[in-house]
Amino acid sequence: MIPYMGILEFEGDLICGWRGYFDRGVADRGAQGEALPDYAQALVDRPAVMQARTS
Repeated sequence: MIPYMGILEFEGDLICGWRGYFDRGVADRGAQGEALPDYAQALVDRPAVMQARTS
């Protein structure tokens, strides 16, 4: 598992854009069996954050 951030953009009720970000270096080292760095593990352990939509 690696830290990942996704951003969805909406126009009305439809998704019109989606961007995803992750650290490729962390992913590559994890694929080689290395443990996550402490800063990355702290991010993975955090709960997901969602912003409530208001009408």
